[in-house]
Amino acid sequence: RRAWIHFQVVDDSGKLLFESGGYDDQGMIYDNDADITKGAFEPHYTIINQPGQVQIYESIMLDSNGQATTNLLQGVTYGKDNRLLPLGTNKAILQGDAMVVGEAFDDADFIGGRDIVRYQINLPAGTSNVTVKVELLYQSVGYRFMDDLMSDLSTEQQTLAKLIEQHPNLPVVVTSKEMSITR
Repeated sequence: RRAWIHFQVVDDSGKLLFESGGYDDQGMIYDNDADITKGAFEPHYTIINQPGQVQIYESIMLDSNGQATTNLLQGVTYGKDNRLLPLGTNKAILQGDAMVVGEAFDDADFIGGRDIVRYQINLPAGTSNVTVKVELLYQSVGYRFMDDLMSDLSTEQQTLAKLIEQHPNLPVVVTSKEMSITR
């Protein structure tokens, strides 16, 4: 499972000026390294300043070669675990499968109950009014897990594939916010 920030900046005419965390009709996050390239994963961010960066809260297992894997039997360690922490949690004392792993551990504002991600965007010259749209999305099964699972279709996997065809693996909106900004 995973949650991520879908962040958009739109001008007065409705033109999309910046997007991070967009996704397709199969639940693949456009700029997520893991969804695009098997064995890769998207790091934890404190600042997002390029469309190819997306803040995804998830755990990522690594195999013995240091590559991201969705195969539980191949996972030997975590390369990333920045799942959102319950309010009041002290990440410094977490152990085992509950540990924060990767860049999130050193992120001073990734604490129990919150994370602050800063977006720094260069707007086109002459842009004065924009609308910022932000959603926190949740997906019970990440695209890469599902794609890997469907690579060798047993009878059970064929049944699952039919169910997914009827009910695509799309995220749900946990919360959203929209605001207009004039500069």
